[in-house]
Amino acid sequence: MSLVVGQIVYSSFPRIGYQIFANAEMPESVQSAFVEDIVHKHWDVYEPPPPGYRAGFIHQAHPDHTLFGWLFNDGDDDHGRPHTPYCLSYHLNQPLESDIANFIVQCLQKGPVALIPRHIIPEQPGQLEITSDYEPAGLGVTFTAVQQQQIQEQLQHPSLLQCFLADSGVPTLINEPITKAVEDEFIEPQVWHQPLIHPDLAAPAPAQSVATASGQRTLPTLTTSQQKGDLATLSAGPPSGNPPGQRAVTRKPPSEDLARQIISILDETL
Repeated sequence: MSLVVGQIVYSSFPRIGYQIFANAEMPESVQSAFVEDIVHKHWDVYEPPPPGYRAGFIHQAHPDHTLFGWLFNDGDDDHGRPHTPYCLSYHLNQPLESDIANFIVQCLQKGPVALIPRHIIPEQPGQLEITSDYEPAGLGVTFTAVQQQQIQEQLQHPSLLQCFLADSGVPTLINEPITKAVEDEFIEPQVWHQPLIHPDLAAPAPAQSVATASGQRTLPTLTTSQQKGDLATLSAGPPSGNPPGQRAVTRKPPSEDLARQIISILDETL
């Protein structure tokens, strides 16, 4: 048996703090149920569980939408603050039948199929296929035979299934503590910037005028390059003192023709 599920995670991520990351197909109502009915309900920020704590859950937000996954106390965040919640959930978009519920319980006992790392800013997760023979990426939560039977009995009732179980095993962090090498290799979220306009393509400066004996006289409009005059240009060959392969920067003198035009205009005004 196998299931194709969506993914959603809530935790503290470098530079952006507490965020959720979910696959694009997941409805907003399901994402809201994940945050409000699982994270906020089962994580007490004032009295958090000890580091290494883990719990498993099955939460029907709708007869055709089931969330199941794990809630961990994953230790310190990137600022050294303790008690970082890490909640990873899978989203099943189909009715929850008896055999599927058994498969989900086995998955919760084995552990996550794959981890969405929190020590870097992750990419948007996609859908995931869970097979019966997958190798878990972390520890799961133990369900007793009685608890599994209670889940099956609850499926026979018209109410939605909502199960949350804290594990009593040895506390273990789900994400390895961050190292300095990893900290220097953060994945930044993609940011779009407005294209820059080259100075020579900018709108010309407005024409200026000066008073002369015969009336107003308009000065020639200068382009951006002419106004700067000393615009840096690259020389073809590397001068002495520069490393091989590097191109040197020289200064371009102001245009002599432009200087003559300005002197001529000023002479007429005197």
